[in-house]
Amino acid sequence: YKLTFLLWDGAFSHARKVNPSDHDRNMYTRYVNAAVHCHVAMGCSVTPKVHLMFRHVLHQMMNIEGGLGDKMEDWVELMHQTGHRLRVRFRTVKCSEVRARAMARAVQMNSRPELDEQIKEVKKKASTGPRSNKASSNQKDRVERRL
Repeated sequence: YKLTFLLWDGAFSHARKVNPSDHDRNMYTRYVNAAVHCHVAMGCSVTPKVHLMFRHVLHQMMNIEGGLGDKMEDWVELMHQTGHRLRVRFRTVKCSEVRARAMARAVQMNSRPELDEQIKEVKKKASTGPRSNKASSNQKDRVERRL
């Protein structure tokens, strides 16, 4: 399995390049061909993602301005992780409607950049600057007095 994962990692790495060169596209082709071969040899099914990587991504790397580097699906993975955290957080709420409202409210509360900026400003104004390490300097004085 390790080889297959390494090959897929290489394929995705080259597919994500912004403005891919001919060398990047050639390396992508080598990685994806080897990855698909290992994938099928392991007995895994050809999922839509495998099909897209094998049949369509190279064409898109050549024809979409800038390549696919900033057009990947990281946001989908982030939404999966966020959804999982919310389901764990609200799993004990029995009523599905109440749970849905609470989850939506939590998402909204965590996605307000102006509030985040205000919190940073308040913390900045309230802070007194970097902490001085008075304890260690007092300890040094005590050690010097003992000597």
